[in-house]
Amino acid sequence: MNIKFYGFAALFATICCAQNAVAFDTPHGWKMMQTRDAITYEPADADSHETSVIIAPPFPAKGMNAVATLKDMAESADAFSLEDSDGIHKKGDRAAMTIKRQTVEGPARITFTAWPVGKAQMRVIVFLIKDDAALRQRYQQTADKIIEAQYAEDHPAAASAKKQAVF
Repeated sequence: MNIKFYGFAALFATICCAQNAVAFDTPHGWKMMQTRDAITYEPADADSHETSVIIAPPFPAKGMNAVATLKDMAESADAFSLEDSDGIHKKGDRAAMTIKRQTVEGPARITFTAWPVGKAQMRVIVFLIKDDAALRQRYQQTADKIIEAQYAEDHPAAASAKKQAVF
């Protein structure tokens, strides 16, 4: 079944309703669009369906850690399953899962990254990119920096121990 490349953003609109505050600068050459449901970063020079980073506002964790959150998302999603992924990878309090899907725009890689925010909330960030090696080489590093900058914003104590991402 084909799905729209940005169809995954709708998943977060149903989960999240809070305002999402950003305290880091938009990377050079990228644009930011903020709505009530998410913040989306896209390269200014890219086709709108090539790549984006979607930051969902924190939502209730319901007692789950990052791994359980991603597993729950995969088990409840209609468009993909855990079997479509490379598995859930844990790093500290974070977890990530990448799936490859055929979309209307072509093959895509979708990486979900989750971590706790405070004691009772969770954040999920989605990095969507066409499954193209040249695009990944061009945009992966900046997408990773956006994700790291949001993590630092959500975890100020950890950020003070490390240097924040510089764009």
